[in-house]
Amino acid sequence: MTDKIKKIGIVMPISPAQIEGYPDCQWDDVLAIIKQSFQEGYFSDWECEGVWEGTGGHLITNTIFQEIYEDDIVICDLSTSNPNVLYEAGLRMILRKPIFFIMDDKSNYLFDIKDVHYIKYPQSLRLIEMEKWKIRLVEGVKSLWEKYEEDKDDFSQIPNIKQTGKAPKAILKEENMRDVMMQALKRVMHDTEITTNKEIEQLKSRLFQIKDDLSFIEDTISNKLFEDNSDTILTRVINQLDSIKQLENNGK
Repeated sequence: MTDKIKKIGIVMPISPAQIEGYPDCQWDDVLAIIKQSFQEGYFSDWECEGVWEGTGGHLITNTIFQEIYEDDIVICDLSTSNPNVLYEAGLRMILRKPIFFIMDDKSNYLFDIKDVHYIKYPQSLRLIEMEKWKIRLVEGVKSLWEKYEEDKDDFSQIPNIKQTGKAPKAILKEENMRDVMMQALKRVMHDTEITTNKEIEQLKSRLFQIKDDLSFIEDTISNKLFEDNSDTILTRVINQLDSIKQLENNGK
């Protein structure tokens, strides 16, 4: 039985930069440079590809989440503080599996991960500088992997996680992932129920208002006070018709 091929996943922006000073091909070039870095030496027999390039499912989001969970190491480019990248980086860190951060020298560091090691590369991607940077990248990833291999059970890149407790490791063991997902689903259902209950209360309030308006109109007509209250009645009729229309629209 052959050993499973180890894999380096890459988390980074993938759409054209569309940011001043960044060419549209910026992320394609960065991706190619990262892949080139691991074609020889220590990682030559490892796979290296973007997390969206895997085969984890028919939906790209399924593929990305699957690769983030399964890849042995993840390299994460924080350049431009892309929201999707930050979200995916958080998922990986909470799994307590190795993630190596990089960033271009035009981007600012992020406060929440200021204590986590990362290396910067020239945003211009100048050839000579990038050749030197590729060596630093491989050395950094190799050092991180060796640290992880020394003590997988107690590995964490979240500052002070060892002092704050063992809960993240306990809930993220593979056999407990189903329970974690079910807990998350229950929270979503609970939030949905709260939203639904609020909508029900709003619905009840509008129905009571319609009932009051109709009662007022009925009492006015039965007491032959229509002429004196015609403006008020008209306003209430218009209001209750608007309310009914809203209820019909919500029910569609």
